[in-house]
Amino acid sequence: MGERISDPFLVVYGDSLLRLDYTELLGFHRSTQSHCTIVYHRPVFSDFLYEYHDNALSYCGKRTNYGVLDVNSNERVVHCVEKPPLDEIKKRFENAVASAAVYLLRKSTLDHIPPDTASDFPSDLFPKLISRSVPCYGFDIGKGYRIDIGTLPSYYKTQMSILHGEIPFDLQHYLSESGGIWFAGKPVPLHSSQFTPPLLLCSNCSIGDGTVIDRSIIGNDVAVGSSCKIRNSILLDHVVVGDGVEISTSVVGENCRIYAGSILPKNTVLGSYCTIGDPNSFQ
Repeated sequence: MGERISDPFLVVYGDSLLRLDYTELLGFHRSTQSHCTIVYHRPVFSDFLYEYHDNALSYCGKRTNYGVLDVNSNERVVHCVEKPPLDEIKKRFENAVASAAVYLLRKSTLDHIPPDTASDFPSDLFPKLISRSVPCYGFDIGKGYRIDIGTLPSYYKTQMSILHGEIPFDLQHYLSESGGIWFAGKPVPLHSSQFTPPLLLCSNCSIGDGTVIDRSIIGNDVAVGSSCKIRNSILLDHVVVGDGVEISTSVVGENCRIYAGSILPKNTVLGSYCTIGDPNSFQ
Protein backbone atom coordinates (compact mmCIF):
# COMPACT_ATOMS: atom_id res chain seq x y z
CA MET A 1 0.00 0.00 0.00
CA GLY A 2 2.69 2.50 1.05
CA GLU A 3 4.68 1.95 -2.15
CA ARG A 4 1.75 3.23 -4.22
CA ILE A 5 1.50 6.57 -2.35
CA SER A 6 3.19 9.50 -4.09
CA ASP A 7 5.66 11.68 -2.19
CA PRO A 8 4.41 14.17 -1.20
CA PHE A 9 0.80 13.05 -1.25
CA LEU A 10 -2.33 15.21 -1.17
CA VAL A 11 -5.36 14.70 1.08
CA VAL A 12 -8.60 16.54 0.21
CA TYR A 13 -11.83 15.97 2.15
CA GLY A 14 -14.80 15.11 -0.02
CA ASP A 15 -17.29 17.38 1.76
CA SER A 16 -15.57 20.62 0.71
CA LEU A 17 -16.10 23.09 -2.10
CA LEU A 18 -12.65 24.50 -2.81
CA ARG A 19 -10.96 27.20 -4.81
CA LEU A 20 -7.23 26.75 -4.32
CA ASP A 21 -3.97 27.21 -6.26
CA TYR A 22 -2.43 23.76 -5.88
CA THR A 23 0.73 24.77 -7.78
CA GLU A 24 1.34 27.54 -5.27
CA LEU A 25 0.64 25.11 -2.43
CA LEU A 26 3.25 22.67 -3.73
CA GLY A 27 5.79 25.48 -4.17
CA PHE A 28 5.21 26.63 -0.59
CA HIS A 29 5.51 23.06 0.71
CA ARG A 30 8.87 22.62 -1.01
CA SER A 31 10.28 26.05 -0.16
CA THR A 32 9.60 25.62 3.56
CA GLN A 33 10.83 22.00 3.52
CA SER A 34 7.60 21.18 5.26
CA HIS A 35 6.76 17.61 6.21
CA CYS A 36 3.09 18.46 6.71
CA THR A 37 1.39 21.47 5.12
CA ILE A 38 -2.17 22.28 6.18
CA VAL A 39 -4.21 24.71 4.09
CA TYR A 40 -6.07 27.22 6.24
CA HIS A 41 -8.62 30.00 5.92
CA ARG A 42 -10.02 32.65 8.25
CA PRO A 43 -13.76 32.26 8.90
CA VAL A 44 -15.62 33.89 11.75
CA PHE A 45 -15.58 31.02 14.24
CA SER A 46 -18.63 32.23 16.15
CA ASP A 47 -20.68 31.82 12.96
CA PHE A 48 -20.00 28.07 12.88
CA LEU A 49 -20.99 26.66 16.23
CA TYR A 50 -22.93 23.69 17.48
CA GLU A 51 -24.04 22.74 20.97
CA TYR A 52 -22.31 19.79 22.60
CA HIS A 53 -22.63 17.84 25.82
CA ASP A 54 -19.52 16.44 27.45
CA ASN A 55 -20.52 13.47 29.62
CA ALA A 56 -17.21 13.58 31.48
CA LEU A 57 -17.70 17.20 32.54
CA SER A 58 -21.51 17.18 32.66
CA TYR A 59 -22.05 20.52 30.99
CA CYS A 60 -23.13 21.93 27.66
CA GLY A 61 -21.23 24.45 25.61
CA LYS A 62 -20.48 25.84 22.16
CA ARG A 63 -17.97 24.09 19.92
CA THR A 64 -16.79 25.34 16.55
CA ASN A 65 -17.24 23.08 13.55
CA TYR A 66 -13.64 23.65 12.38
CA GLY A 67 -10.25 22.17 13.07
CA VAL A 68 -8.32 25.12 14.52
CA LEU A 69 -4.62 25.86 14.03
CA ASP A 70 -2.32 28.32 15.78
CA VAL A 71 0.15 29.62 13.18
CA ASN A 72 3.17 31.76 14.08
CA SER A 73 4.70 34.61 12.07
CA ASN A 74 6.72 32.10 9.97
CA GLU A 75 3.55 30.15 9.10
CA ARG A 76 4.66 27.26 11.28
CA VAL A 77 1.82 25.40 13.00
CA VAL A 78 2.43 25.42 16.76
CA HIS A 79 -0.93 24.09 17.96
CA CYS A 80 -3.74 22.05 16.44
CA VAL A 81 -7.12 21.10 17.96
CA GLU A 82 -10.03 19.50 16.15
CA LYS A 83 -13.34 21.35 16.75
CA PRO A 84 -12.44 22.96 20.08
CA PRO A 85 -14.89 24.83 22.34
CA LEU A 86 -15.10 28.51 21.51
CA ASP A 87 -13.71 29.55 24.90
CA GLU A 88 -10.64 27.35 24.33
CA ILE A 89 -9.86 29.22 21.10
CA LYS A 90 -9.91 32.52 22.95
CA LYS A 91 -7.70 31.25 25.78
CA ARG A 92 -5.13 29.05 24.02
CA PHE A 93 -4.67 30.43 20.51
CA GLU A 94 -2.74 33.56 19.57
CA ASN A 95 -3.38 33.43 15.82
CA ALA A 96 -6.36 31.11 15.35
CA VAL A 97 -7.11 30.01 11.79
CA ALA A 98 -9.32 27.22 10.46
CA SER A 99 -8.13 24.13 8.66
CA ALA A 100 -9.47 23.91 5.11
CA ALA A 101 -9.23 20.10 5.26
CA VAL A 102 -6.53 20.00 2.56
CA TYR A 103 -3.17 18.48 3.52
CA LEU A 104 0.10 17.97 1.63
CA LEU A 105 2.31 15.46 3.44
CA ARG A 106 5.55 13.59 3.06
CA LYS A 107 5.19 9.83 3.12
CA SER A 108 7.47 9.76 6.15
CA THR A 109 4.75 11.38 8.29
CA LEU A 110 2.87 8.08 8.14
CA ASP A 111 5.71 6.49 10.12
CA HIS A 112 4.35 8.33 13.16
CA ILE A 113 1.14 6.28 13.04
CA PRO A 114 1.38 3.04 15.04
CA PRO A 115 0.77 -0.05 12.89
CA ASP A 116 -2.70 -1.60 12.86
CA THR A 117 -4.12 1.40 14.67
CA ALA A 118 -6.96 3.68 13.63
CA SER A 119 -5.67 7.25 13.42
CA ASP A 120 -7.25 10.55 12.46
CA PHE A 121 -5.16 13.23 10.73
CA PRO A 122 -6.20 16.34 12.74
CA SER A 123 -6.98 14.64 16.05
CA ASP A 124 -4.10 12.15 16.26
CA LEU A 125 -1.36 12.60 13.65
CA PHE A 126 -0.97 16.39 13.49
CA PRO A 127 -0.68 16.98 17.27
CA LYS A 128 1.86 14.16 17.40
CA LEU A 129 3.95 15.70 14.59
CA ILE A 130 3.90 19.10 16.28
CA SER A 131 4.89 17.66 19.67
CA ARG A 132 7.84 15.89 18.01
CA SER A 133 8.97 19.10 16.26
CA VAL A 134 8.31 17.70 12.80
CA PRO A 135 8.08 20.75 10.46
CA CYS A 136 4.38 21.51 9.99
CA TYR A 137 3.32 24.66 8.16
CA GLY A 138 0.09 26.42 7.38
CA PHE A 139 -0.72 27.62 3.87
CA ASP A 140 -3.12 30.55 3.58
CA ILE A 141 -5.84 29.85 1.02
CA GLY A 142 -5.71 33.58 0.25
CA LYS A 143 -8.11 34.60 -2.53
CA GLY A 144 -9.48 31.07 -2.68
CA TYR A 145 -12.13 29.62 -0.44
CA ARG A 146 -13.19 26.50 1.37
CA ILE A 147 -16.88 25.88 2.06
CA ASP A 148 -18.09 22.90 4.07
CA ILE A 149 -20.92 21.22 2.14
CA GLY A 150 -21.07 18.18 4.39
CA THR A 151 -24.57 18.90 5.71
CA LEU A 152 -27.80 19.23 3.75
CA PRO A 153 -28.40 22.87 4.78
CA SER A 154 -24.85 23.89 3.79
CA TYR A 155 -25.06 21.89 0.54
CA TYR A 156 -28.33 23.55 -0.43
CA LYS A 157 -27.20 27.03 0.59
CA THR A 158 -23.93 26.69 -1.34
CA GLN A 159 -25.60 25.43 -4.51
CA MET A 160 -28.07 28.32 -4.45
CA SER A 161 -25.34 30.85 -3.67
CA ILE A 162 -23.41 29.68 -6.75
CA LEU A 163 -26.57 29.90 -8.84
CA HIS A 164 -27.16 33.48 -7.67
CA GLY A 165 -23.55 34.48 -8.31
CA GLU A 166 -22.73 35.01 -4.64
CA ILE A 167 -19.78 32.58 -4.73
CA PRO A 168 -17.11 32.91 -7.46
CA PHE A 169 -17.57 29.81 -9.59
CA ASP A 170 -17.13 29.15 -13.30
CA LEU A 171 -20.15 27.13 -14.39
CA GLN A 172 -18.56 26.57 -17.83
CA HIS A 173 -21.98 26.29 -19.41
CA TYR A 174 -23.80 28.08 -22.20
CA LEU A 175 -25.58 31.22 -20.97
CA SER A 176 -28.85 32.16 -22.64
CA GLU A 177 -28.97 35.34 -24.69
CA SER A 178 -31.37 36.90 -22.22
CA GLY A 179 -29.02 36.03 -19.34
CA GLY A 180 -29.63 34.20 -16.10
CA ILE A 181 -30.22 30.73 -17.59
CA TRP A 182 -27.32 28.30 -18.00
CA PHE A 183 -27.44 25.17 -20.14
CA ALA A 184 -25.07 22.23 -19.64
CA GLY A 185 -25.88 20.78 -23.03
CA LYS A 186 -28.28 21.46 -25.88
CA PRO A 187 -30.64 24.30 -24.83
CA VAL A 188 -34.22 23.19 -24.21
CA PRO A 189 -37.10 25.21 -25.66
CA LEU A 190 -37.96 28.08 -23.33
CA HIS A 191 -41.04 30.21 -22.88
CA SER A 192 -40.51 33.41 -20.91
CA SER A 193 -43.66 32.89 -18.86
CA GLN A 194 -42.36 29.57 -17.51
CA PHE A 195 -38.91 30.46 -16.22
CA THR A 196 -37.58 32.81 -13.56
CA PRO A 197 -33.77 33.09 -13.58
CA PRO A 198 -31.25 32.26 -12.35
CA LEU A 199 -31.60 28.68 -13.57
CA LEU A 200 -29.27 25.83 -14.45
CA LEU A 201 -30.70 23.30 -16.91
CA CYS A 202 -28.35 20.36 -17.51
CA SER A 203 -28.00 17.95 -20.41
CA ASN A 204 -30.96 16.11 -21.89
CA CYS A 205 -33.55 17.57 -19.56
CA SER A 206 -37.11 18.09 -20.79
CA ILE A 207 -39.73 20.50 -19.47
CA GLY A 208 -43.46 20.05 -20.10
CA ASP A 209 -45.94 22.69 -21.25
CA GLY A 210 -47.19 25.14 -18.67
CA THR A 211 -44.55 24.21 -16.11
CA VAL A 212 -43.10 27.00 -13.96
CA ILE A 213 -39.45 26.71 -12.89
CA ASP A 214 -38.26 29.42 -10.54
CA ARG A 215 -34.58 29.85 -9.53
CA SER A 216 -33.71 26.15 -9.52
CA ILE A 217 -31.15 23.58 -10.66
CA ILE A 218 -32.34 20.80 -12.96
CA GLY A 219 -29.87 17.94 -13.42
CA ASN A 220 -28.92 15.71 -16.34
CA ASP A 221 -31.59 13.52 -17.95
CA VAL A 222 -34.39 15.01 -15.84
CA ALA A 223 -37.93 14.85 -17.23
CA VAL A 224 -40.47 17.29 -15.80
CA GLY A 225 -44.10 16.94 -16.83
CA SER A 226 -46.71 19.58 -17.66
CA SER A 227 -48.23 22.18 -15.33
CA CYS A 228 -45.62 21.66 -12.59
CA LYS A 229 -44.30 24.28 -10.17
CA ILE A 230 -40.67 23.95 -9.14
CA ARG A 231 -39.29 26.79 -7.03
CA ASN A 232 -35.89 27.27 -5.37
CA SER A 233 -35.13 23.57 -5.64
CA ILE A 234 -32.44 21.14 -6.81
CA LEU A 235 -33.35 18.10 -8.90
CA LEU A 236 -30.37 15.81 -9.37
CA ASP A 237 -29.74 13.52 -12.34
CA HIS A 238 -32.31 11.11 -13.82
CA VAL A 239 -35.31 12.41 -11.85
CA VAL A 240 -38.73 11.91 -13.41
CA VAL A 241 -41.56 14.24 -12.39
CA GLY A 242 -45.19 13.67 -13.41
CA ASP A 243 -47.75 16.29 -14.39
CA GLY A 244 -48.99 18.84 -11.86
CA VAL A 245 -46.26 18.24 -9.29
CA GLU A 246 -45.24 21.05 -6.90
CA ILE A 247 -41.76 21.21 -5.36
CA SER A 248 -40.50 24.12 -3.25
CA THR A 249 -37.16 24.77 -1.53
CA SER A 250 -36.24 21.09 -1.69
CA VAL A 251 -33.55 18.68 -2.84
CA VAL A 252 -34.52 15.63 -4.91
CA GLY A 253 -31.89 12.90 -5.17
CA GLU A 254 -30.86 10.97 -8.27
CA ASN A 255 -33.26 8.55 -9.96
CA CYS A 256 -36.29 9.63 -7.94
CA ARG A 257 -39.79 9.31 -9.40
CA ILE A 258 -42.47 11.75 -8.32
CA TYR A 259 -45.87 10.81 -9.68
CA ALA A 260 -48.53 13.15 -11.03
CA GLY A 261 -50.26 15.50 -8.61
CA SER A 262 -47.74 15.08 -5.77
CA ILE A 263 -46.93 18.10 -3.62
CA LEU A 264 -43.65 18.03 -1.69
CA PRO A 265 -43.70 20.11 1.51
CA LYS A 266 -41.17 22.92 1.73
CA ASN A 267 -37.66 21.79 2.77
CA THR A 268 -38.18 18.21 1.62
CA VAL A 269 -35.05 16.12 0.97
CA LEU A 270 -35.37 12.88 -0.99
CA GLY A 271 -32.55 10.37 -1.15
CA SER A 272 -31.74 8.57 -4.39
CA TYR A 273 -34.30 6.15 -5.88
CA CYS A 274 -37.24 7.42 -3.82
CA THR A 275 -40.76 7.05 -5.21
CA ILE A 276 -43.47 9.54 -4.24
CA GLY A 277 -47.17 9.35 -5.09
CA ASP A 278 -49.44 6.91 -6.90
CA PRO A 279 -47.75 5.05 -9.78
CA ASN A 280 -51.13 4.62 -11.45
CA SER A 281 -51.42 8.37 -11.83
CA PHE A 282 -48.12 8.76 -13.70
CA GLN A 283 -48.56 10.55 -17.01
